[in-house]
Amino acid sequence: MSAGPATRVSVDSAGLPIDLEEGADRKSGTTTRVAVDSLGGEASGDSSQPSISANGRYVAFSSAASNLVPGDTNGVSDIFQRHLK
Repeated sequence: MSAGPATRVSVDSAGLPIDLEEGADRKSGTTTRVAVDSLGGEASGDSSQPSISANGRYVAFSSAASNLVPGDTNGVSDIFQRHLK
């Protein structure tokens, strides 16, 4: 088992993705929520299609949440990149 980054997608009872969490360290078991607003609040919509860079520093994902960036009122999913370290 690798001690590098891992991605977990939380799902609801129907199996639909509701949140993305990036495992910062498999060895310690710590996780970091990546689909959050600027204050660290929960995303208001589904997030999916996570992709983590080879060095674990970045995670990209798609989200239908409208609260991840100010003024996102078009009702269309967006692609986000988050710097982790």
